[in-house]
Amino acid sequence: MRPWAAGKEVRTRRTFATYTRASDYRRNNDGLLILDVTDPEKPAYCFLTGPAAPGTPEQRRAPLDARAYLGVYYRLDESAHHTAKYDNHKDAETSREQREHWLKSVEDLADVPVLPVSVLCEAWPNEQFQDPPGPTARSDAASQSASDVPVRAVPNLADLSLDVAVKQSVENGDTTEVEKLLWLPGKAAQVKAILRISSPSTTVRRTCLLLP
Repeated sequence: MRPWAAGKEVRTRRTFATYTRASDYRRNNDGLLILDVTDPEKPAYCFLTGPAAPGTPEQRRAPLDARAYLGVYYRLDESAHHTAKYDNHKDAETSREQREHWLKSVEDLADVPVLPVSVLCEAWPNEQFQDPPGPTARSDAASQSASDVPVRAVPNLADLSLDVAVKQSVENGDTTEVEKLLWLPGKAAQVKAILRISSPSTTVRRTCLLLP
């Protein structure tokens, strides 16, 4: 499994490569893990199986979520009906424990959006991809639907804390703290909006609004 990062170049010694390379420029037997960190606050990912990987034709060259990728190699939905093939109860119990371990190892990714085909085509325009089978497609659609939900009218605790921190820094004349807040991922626009409604006579306000 070779991880790929899109959105910025990730330099490590062996395991990461950039999206500017073709997806098959290195040996790809078990597939690729593709990470999109264009927006660090909203990462997305998908798995692409390799040409020699097991699974169905519909799963190849299609963005899969973590559970679907594991399902290419393991029977995750194996019920008591399927355990009849085991010679004894111990083997059946071992198989059940393995399935639980695999599922638990990816449960933290359940709410992470899966990259749609359109993003893969944009990153690798000379390659062909296909829509994923049902479960992954639903996962991606659900993430897109969630992103279309209007912003809540009531601000959350993090936004309230940011508002207080900016206004307090303005009152204290401390540009250092405001500059730190401006560099928080995805917060620059919000910090500047708070600055604009603060006292127009303050040096902090004028200085920080000129920052990129």
